[in-house]
Amino acid sequence: MKLGKGLVMRAARDGKTGVFAIPDMGSFFLSERIDILLEYERSIPIKMDFKFIAICSYHRGNFDTLTEQQQKELLLCHNTVIGVKDESDAFEP
Repeated sequence: MKLGKGLVMRAARDGKTGVFAIPDMGSFFLSERIDILLEYERSIPIKMDFKFIAICSYHRGNFDTLTEQQQKELLLCHNTVIGVKDESDAFEP
């Protein structure tokens, strides 16, 4: 949140209208800090009072390592879930 607010302030100084970010949440899985990941996601408000849009990205393989309860909790922390692409949906020329 602190980084997001700082980026929004910088964007405003630069005459921009806001900030858009796509954070990769994989570092939580690499460091085996799933409890901290869930705590982090719960701490972020669904609606923000500043111009910052973020799309959290999760690798399907990482997401599948979570328990069903952890997956549900994680999804509930977000106001929109775009979807997950299966390998069977992969584009083949």
